[in-house]
Amino acid sequence: MKIVLVQFRSEENSTIHERECIARDLAITTKDLICYNALQHDLSGLNVHDYDAFIFGGSGEYCVSTEDANINQMRKNIKVVLQKIVEENIPSLFICFGFHMLSDFLGVIVKKDSDKKEIGTTRIYLTDSGLKDPLFSNFGTHILVQQAHNDSIVNYPEGVIPLAESSRCSQQAYRVKSHIYAMQFHPELQREDMFKRLSYYSDEYNTDYSKFKDSKEASKIIHNFKQLVIKKKN
Repeated sequence: MKIVLVQFRSEENSTIHERECIARDLAITTKDLICYNALQHDLSGLNVHDYDAFIFGGSGEYCVSTEDANINQMRKNIKVVLQKIVEENIPSLFICFGFHMLSDFLGVIVKKDSDKKEIGTTRIYLTDSGLKDPLFSNFGTHILVQQAHNDSIVNYPEGVIPLAESSRCSQQAYRVKSHIYAMQFHPELQREDMFKRLSYYSDEYNTDYSKFKDSKEASKIIHNFKQLVIKKKN
């Protein structure tokens, strides 16, 4: 199986850690992931049909709402591949910063909103569509997940299927067409993973570590995504 991980990080340790966590939940090695950094690589020439799936990761350093040179460069480097993914309904999973980049591409305003900011373990609630969606197969009505975001979207993109919400931020996850998923939280991170990830960004995320709880059930999301990819491939 050929899975591309698109990353948005300049900090080396967090880049490696993200690969390790995602590979673990996919039950593959990091060597099996095909990794590109959108800060450095223009993905316009990628043939999306050469791969089984794409995962777009998070970013501890950058926020889509800042509109600086790095954001604009990353936006440019992934624009064509996003067009192809959406047009061709290529299995894809967008996580946190990836969620915001996809939403931005789909025409939604991304902004900093202190009322929607979430850092810690939060409880998300599945919508009726989320309860029926295979990505959340065998889940209950709610899930504990890890969050660390300053940005949020003001509304869902037009035509998507809302899948989850939280008491603080109502736009938590959605589906585009049948195989493209986006979520604001980090399904690849457990409590201990969050401690390690945030240690690389101590200046950006000065937080109370007592806010974090175990969220082992959330790791099933990436497993379920892999099963959807296998089913489509077969």
